[in-house]
Amino acid sequence: MPMRELLGERKGTNKYYPPDFDPAKHRNLNAYHGVHALRERGRKADKGIIIIRFEMPYNAWCLSCKKPIGMGVRYNAEKKKVGMYHSTPIFQFSMNCAMCAGRIVMQTDPQNFDYVCIEGIRRKIQTWDPEENEQIALCDLRFHDCYYLDFKERQKLSLDAMYQVEHGVKDKEKAALSNPVLSELESDRESFKDDFALNYLARKQFREAKKLQNDANARDEALKSRLSLMGTQITILRETDEDRTKAKLMRLHHTGHSDRIAESQMPLIKIGKPFRLKRKQENSCEPPLTQQRIEPHWLAKRASALAVSVNQACSSSTSREPLSRALQKNIRKNATKTDETPSKEITDNGQTSSSLVPYNDSE
Repeated sequence: MPMRELLGERKGTNKYYPPDFDPAKHRNLNAYHGVHALRERGRKADKGIIIIRFEMPYNAWCLSCKKPIGMGVRYNAEKKKVGMYHSTPIFQFSMNCAMCAGRIVMQTDPQNFDYVCIEGIRRKIQTWDPEENEQIALCDLRFHDCYYLDFKERQKLSLDAMYQVEHGVKDKEKAALSNPVLSELESDRESFKDDFALNYLARKQFREAKKLQNDANARDEALKSRLSLMGTQITILRETDEDRTKAKLMRLHHTGHSDRIAESQMPLIKIGKPFRLKRKQENSCEPPLTQQRIEPHWLAKRASALAVSVNQACSSSTSREPLSRALQKNIRKNATKTDETPSKEITDNGQTSSSLVPYNDSE
């Protein structure tokens, strides 16, 4: 269905024309029902009065209750026309105070572009010189002065030639002071003169920013997919310069983890030069401890000799010793045997021990 027909149906909704309705007699449904188009607001339309919402134009005091009325306070007021200023009508507004129900009457003043207090209200005078707070005052070139002057002052400026000359000098001084500011404002506005170039530049920047945003979102989605975080409420924050600096520092920081890995991968038996025995000082009571380095060609012989000695020691000893302690004892005994060349070794029980199998290092 076309839009025009739909709008036509909407306009005709809830408009019932009874059988006795005569357009020539009643003109419209409001006249047929005997009501005004503004309903309650137009109940005094026959007297030339309509009800409106009036907003207080300035701060004032109520003369009935002596309480202040702030600017912007709204009232239900009766509006009617009371006169004319040339071709501009003068309206009067009647309302009641919200705090004491006192009658307040105000009227427009087209001559001075203001509102006048007629009854039950007094205006709070708040005037200042615009130059004190660096406010820009609107001036009329015909009167060479500002709008905030009253009507008599303007009339004097328009009729008295000497008064115009005096104010003309002041106006020139003001113009000389305001010219630099106006020039600066014009230069600032000049940069916005070419709308097409500015629009083209702005759209280009927006496209580049949107492309970077889409790339960052794609990287975040790939990271979530790799970490199995898809469908979660976790939000990945954007990278900053501080994050990049910390990442570089962590990459250069030495943690010692590589040293521990290297130590764990070292062989238990080092392969190098033949076995050599280095004693400590002669006065020392401790048995000599040596670093054993084994050549590959007699490594198999020594391993078999150690296995035989361990088996014999375990079978002859009543109290089982740990394997490491037994091996250390056997190594020390072998070292003592090579230095002193005894014929036999005596165990702790006084018996001859044959658990150690000698071998020759010179092979």
